[in-house]
Amino acid sequence: GKYTTAFDCSTRALLFKRYFRRGDAERFEPERRYQLYEAFTTLLASSRYLLEWGQDPEAEEAADRFMESALALIRSDARDERPDIWIADRLELGFKAAARHAALGEVDAALARIREAVGLLEATMAISDRVSLPTSCRFLDGMEWYAEAGWMTRDANPDSPEERTVMISSWMKGVYRCHPIFPHNSYDALQQPVFDSLRARPEFERLQARIKALIVKKTKNE
Repeated sequence: GKYTTAFDCSTRALLFKRYFRRGDAERFEPERRYQLYEAFTTLLASSRYLLEWGQDPEAEEAADRFMESALALIRSDARDERPDIWIADRLELGFKAAARHAALGEVDAALARIREAVGLLEATMAISDRVSLPTSCRFLDGMEWYAEAGWMTRDANPDSPEERTVMISSWMKGVYRCHPIFPHNSYDALQQPVFDSLRARPEFERLQARIKALIVKKTKNE
């Protein structure tokens, strides 16, 4: 019909319903995990993409708080603060929360969130060989996600120097997902004017230095 999506009519969607109705857990489970992960990522991104950035700061802040709450719920089975499949979201939301605290003059709270994000970034960048990542969510357990160090340019310009990155990737139901973690992006986040009130604090300088130490570049010929 007019409002039927391509997926609704796809072989995958039909098999998903068939496996469910027949109680075929072995075939149903991989698709269920994939569908749930897609729903989670849509939930985390929807409030961000439905806004026109810069038009309504209050709405942006509400969206960030919503995503933090949603991510905390999704990660309710996390055993600790080690890297998991949600690294990119955790870093982004961590620095945004720090910016909110800084804007309110809550310096100690801002530094605490930055400290937490820097610790996660350091643990992530310590990865070299390929390792599997936990989902931190029992309903996604069984999905295979990996982290592995590599070299990429941040801007896709072939003439730019490559930077050491840790690539987070997965192959799910024929769909390849990946995203790189660049320490430089976290360093740039701390250059926002909202953090100017923290620059005189020695801990802020130390945290910036810890991130900067993770930024490693090389030219194509090296």
